[in-house]
Amino acid sequence: MLKPVTNEETKVFLGAPPGWDVASLGPCNALPVAMETDSSGTPTVFYSYWRGTWGDRLAILLGRPVRLCVLGSAHPIVSLDTKRR
Repeated sequence: MLKPVTNEETKVFLGAPPGWDVASLGPCNALPVAMETDSSGTPTVFYSYWRGTWGDRLAILLGRPVRLCVLGSAHPIVSLDTKRR
């Protein structure tokens, strides 16, 4: 399983969303993110970084797709890449 990792850019940790029910949904660990803001300081983009095991990396190399799971009724704007910021 891919795991979130910290780096020199990850300075913020996002917690569980309001109303998160641990009993029915399970734990929601803090997610380390790098944040970009606009000129007023309002967050506009969050980046999280993930690392897989050697097995994950081999599976991806051999063509297994990476799955993104989003909880909720609408899909937010997301992207996946391997760029370093």
